[in-house]
Amino acid sequence: MAQNNTTVPNKSPGDIFSSAELNNITSTINSNATDSETRISGLETAAATHIISGDNISLFNNDSLYVISGDNVSDLVNDSLYVASGDNVSNLANDALYVASGDNVSDLANNALYLASGDNVSDLANNALYVASGDNVSDLANDALYVASGDNVSDLANDSLYVASGDNVSDLANDSLYVASGDNVSLLVNDENYLTGVSAGTNVTIDDTNPLNPIINSTADDTAYGISWDSNTDAATKNAIYDKIESVSKTWLITKIGNEDDDASGAGEKVAWVAPAAGKIYAVHSASATVTAGGTITTDVKKQGVSILGTLGVISSGGDSTISGTPHTLTANPTSFAAGDRISFEINAISATSGAKGLHTDLQVSWD
Repeated sequence: MAQNNTTVPNKSPGDIFSSAELNNITSTINSNATDSETRISGLETAAATHIISGDNISLFNNDSLYVISGDNVSDLVNDSLYVASGDNVSNLANDALYVASGDNVSDLANNALYLASGDNVSDLANNALYVASGDNVSDLANDALYVASGDNVSDLANDSLYVASGDNVSDLANDSLYVASGDNVSLLVNDENYLTGVSAGTNVTIDDTNPLNPIINSTADDTAYGISWDSNTDAATKNAIYDKIESVSKTWLITKIGNEDDDASGAGEKVAWVAPAAGKIYAVHSASATVTAGGTITTDVKKQGVSILGTLGVISSGGDSTISGTPHTLTANPTSFAAGDRISFEINAISATSGAKGLHTDLQVSWD
């Protein structure tokens, strides 16, 4: 490198070089140097006694033209070409090569080496050291300190404070408020509303193999009394029992309205009687000891002078009973009568010319 022989004017720090002095220094340096490095070195030598390392730019007359540490990039003429603190990576020419805040790990060249949000613990090299969702408590070093699903309450420090499966209701503080198995329904506030599984008005029969097991929505057997009742332990209804009592108490009263020697003749009342007690009439029947000839005989029964029949009985010509002719039907079945009522029997119409000796009309009655 060429040596410079610059003679520097005698100046004190802060003194100003005149234009002539600066031109002389520049001319001397340029004439003694052939490259930029030599020129810079000469300039440094020339200025060494005036501006030294560590001095502030403010020592320059035009210090406002210089950027110092801490100044904003905006002090530069072409400040838009520089990236300042807070600028986006997108301001860089090759911004695609940089990962900015919010970018995915996949933007990194070795993204497989990084765990991203949602990755499994198994992606870690030592994944066996971590407990992941779904792992058993037994994977923890102190797993004995934890209660897992299925453990007994007795594993808890204060297990006596908990009611476990199989404990009695009496273990609860307010156990008197609870109905336990075996308690009476009367312990309930509205106990009168309970018969488990049975609504008000429902008929219930009891299974005779288990008296404590009610059969819901069943009714008592209403089968009429007969041979089927033999050896049958089903409970009967009041209706079936009443019907049987009535059938036992029913009897036939035979009332003669003709003698055995004479043929039946003439319409009208033939006989009557007064009831000694109250009762009911269930059926009416008329018959004769001999068959009719030449016509029919129609009979009627009245209570207090009013017929009790909806259909009058007729003995057909050549017949001897209303069973083979026209049976009587009651207007009301049964027909009730009171003690003292007058029951009369009559021939309503007769076209028979002979026969029908020993004519009679029969009533099936029961007494109240």
